[in-house]
Amino acid sequence: MIYPHNLVAWAIRWLVVLVGKCLLEIVPSRFFWSRSPSSFTIRRRRASTLHGSHPYIAPKDSDDRSPCPALNTLANHGYMYVLPSLQPRRPQDIRLLREAFGLSLPLATFLTLGGFALLHQHETGARLTEIRLSDLARHGRIEHDQSLAHDDTLPGEKYAPCRPDFHRLRALLDSSHNGRGLTLRDVARARVLRAQGVPQLDKMHAEIARGEMALVLGIFGTPVGKIDEEYPEEQQVALDMLLPWWEQERFPQGWVPTKRQGLLSTMRMSAVMRREMRRLESAEKQLAS
Repeated sequence: MIYPHNLVAWAIRWLVVLVGKCLLEIVPSRFFWSRSPSSFTIRRRRASTLHGSHPYIAPKDSDDRSPCPALNTLANHGYMYVLPSLQPRRPQDIRLLREAFGLSLPLATFLTLGGFALLHQHETGARLTEIRLSDLARHGRIEHDQSLAHDDTLPGEKYAPCRPDFHRLRALLDSSHNGRGLTLRDVARARVLRAQGVPQLDKMHAEIARGEMALVLGIFGTPVGKIDEEYPEEQQVALDMLLPWWEQERFPQGWVPTKRQGLLSTMRMSAVMRREMRRLESAEKQLAS
């Protein structure tokens, strides 16, 4: 428990750590060269051990789940016994997200604390520590329409579907330009098609929608080419890796994080996706006119 007289010291300590980690993302790693293994190498070893000791168990219909495939994957592999109530004030919760998916400290902290803030959990009369996975399905908070793998929330419903929609998922996989993997351009095209004929998302949820796919590309993708000078590396995620993760919500066989996914790199990839979507939308308008 954090007492009031320790709150300032706690906040300062976390601020210093976050600033330091952000600097490590910005400044080239050669300036911090060391003979000892990097912290990410150590976390990758931990992830390999964690995944090996947490086999996949298919969820029952009565199991509590969310629209988020990443959190559902952790639940299906038994990590939610380690993370029972998703309390953002526990540093080990953020540490687990970092080790399981290779997220940097700023990104894991931003997603965890930002997500809880967007939930407005106090409006339900529940305490922060009473958050369940299904609370993330509350429509209009973090969850949004135009998902690439889930159907939209039905009119009048307060909660969105938590199970992936096969037809939506198949449409996403069919967006692959080569039939082997999804790239940023493929995802941008899929997002433009998904938005046609339905109400537009507000700016915040449009950013969340792009950020979700930027995370997927960053965590599971491998560099395959050049986009432009602003973001030179195009990422591609193999379809045979995406299918079990999204349809069954399980870690791909033998997968462990091979790189650190940072907050700044995720923001850059989301910005490139927004620019590519605008280019596609502009091209469609020109063809229609």
